[in-house]
Amino acid sequence: MMLKEPFVFVMLIYCAAESLDGETSVQFIADYFAYKGAHMITTFTCSSHDARYLMSLTKTSPTAANFWTVSVTAENGNFSHEGTKRTRNVLNAAGNVHGVFLDYGCATNRDIFTQMSDKFLLNASFNWLIWSTDGLSGMENVNLNIDSDVTWATPDTPRGLVLLYDVYKVNYTWPVISTLAGQWNRDNGLVYTLTQFKYLRRGDLQGLLFNAAVAVSDSPGDDIERWLSSPVDRHHMDSIAKYNYALHRQLGDRFNFTMQLHATYSQGYPDSNGQFDGMLGMLQRGEVQLGITSLTMLPQRFEIVDFTGPTWKFRTSVLFRHPRTTGTSYSLLKPFTKTVWLYTLLSWALMMVTIHLVKWLEYLRQRDDHQPSRSDCDHSWGATILTIFGAISEQGTEMESKWMTWRIVYLVTLVQVVLLNAYYGACMVSDLLQPPPRTIHTVRDLINSRLHVGYVDNRHNREYFQDITDPTLKELYSKKMKPPHAFPVSTAIEKLHKEPFAVHDEAISLYPTIEQTFNNEDKCAITEIVLFSPRMTYPVIHKRSPYRRLLSYGFHKLWETGTMARELLMWRPEPPKCQHLDNFYSVDMEGVAVAFLIFVFGVITGSVILFLERLQDFKCFWKKKDE
Repeated sequence: MMLKEPFVFVMLIYCAAESLDGETSVQFIADYFAYKGAHMITTFTCSSHDARYLMSLTKTSPTAANFWTVSVTAENGNFSHEGTKRTRNVLNAAGNVHGVFLDYGCATNRDIFTQMSDKFLLNASFNWLIWSTDGLSGMENVNLNIDSDVTWATPDTPRGLVLLYDVYKVNYTWPVISTLAGQWNRDNGLVYTLTQFKYLRRGDLQGLLFNAAVAVSDSPGDDIERWLSSPVDRHHMDSIAKYNYALHRQLGDRFNFTMQLHATYSQGYPDSNGQFDGMLGMLQRGEVQLGITSLTMLPQRFEIVDFTGPTWKFRTSVLFRHPRTTGTSYSLLKPFTKTVWLYTLLSWALMMVTIHLVKWLEYLRQRDDHQPSRSDCDHSWGATILTIFGAISEQGTEMESKWMTWRIVYLVTLVQVVLLNAYYGACMVSDLLQPPPRTIHTVRDLINSRLHVGYVDNRHNREYFQDITDPTLKELYSKKMKPPHAFPVSTAIEKLHKEPFAVHDEAISLYPTIEQTFNNEDKCAITEIVLFSPRMTYPVIHKRSPYRRLLSYGFHKLWETGTMARELLMWRPEPPKCQHLDNFYSVDMEGVAVAFLIFVFGVITGSVILFLERLQDFKCFWKKKDE
């Protein structure tokens, strides 16, 4: 197989290969690592003579363009500590697509291989090709694991073949597992038959036991496994831990491993010395290998653990009972805008002046003609005001006039009032008797509302509000979250239930309590606003664990097959159910308060005027009596 891109060969110890000539060595190595997709190769061989011969051949090889030679004298069979350090530095700098060829036929290279094993470099970061004529001798104590990418090449001289074996272990201390991976010869090149995905063919962990930590907020009692598995036992508590435990059990069935659970009450936070407590602390100290409760990715966590596949989206929001937008003290004024009300009042004032003027002119005309006329009250301002209010309320008037001008003005007033009342009544029906609209949709709306804001007193909420940088959220915090703004869960839900209050937390942790304690009207009024972007969370694993990629592959398979979606239906509580029994909404006292205020104002005003009138009559009476 020809290379698509040139190789870079790094010569750390002069190389050759027993039972193969130099040209064959180059072709075999090139074909194998071209198939593996490696673009840099490190070779460890046994003879400086054959190394020089190999270098001379590769100058004209079409499959190897450049050789980088790093010489460490090995003729005396001694490989120094400095050589080991330099070798490890080169391997670590090479990246993930890095091939390593090692001739296992000499003591020096066997010693190198042992040292690389002790440094746990036989991992997925390097693709090892080991040449040996003695089979798998000496591999029992090598630190192979499930992620090791090691191929053992053995010559079959009678048939002119090189047989390739894929070797790994389920655990560092377990027996070696070898599988025939393919063969190579000079005529046909490389025939690689082990094409199945690595973690699919190595998916049997043979009952391996993992120590696993799980962070919970509530006491699980003596039987933590039952607590994490039972959906009916306060299932809304520690939903994220229970959901992730269910996924790990699915992976345990798929990959044949078991878990020994250890409960802790903290996800893990660092102290001043950089030591973590809780679940992350147990991983940092090597007490457990898995962290069940999924966490968000933070820079300080990358230093002590690795993350596997995404499982749970952590979403917080502000929950509140939306204030009624109908039935407020301004409801009777809401159907018209301020502009419409202004022009309406101006038109009524104009009509009132016109009617009064016409009636006054008519009165003067009748007086000059010595015609009989009703009392002077017919053309008074009081009579005119009563006429306009009669027209507005569509109740008619006692004022009469024979003049066509007065009748036209009054008729126009009635037509205008009929049209305005039609629109006003329709708006009042839709505003007072239909489902109330939601007007608080954004953080800005929340700031402008009359709601107070607080949060449930826990670690992630405190971190959210301590680290805010968004100007709008800062304004919300300064204006609406006046101390005390952190409450226990029970207090926060009680304030949410009885006060104009908004509480911030992971909504699903509040849903079950709201479902049990709120009435249907309050459930229907529950509204959410997201302040912070949702964050994906990931289960964690011991740093540089060989099982990380296997578990990541397993989590992605659970997502592809719909297993995650099914488990979410069980462990992620749904929002409180709002049962719309009917579409009729009663108007409370606040909604018609303006009407009663007008009535009270009229009664008080009439009483005051009556008192003043009687006082004036009383004064006139005593004045006449004195005269």
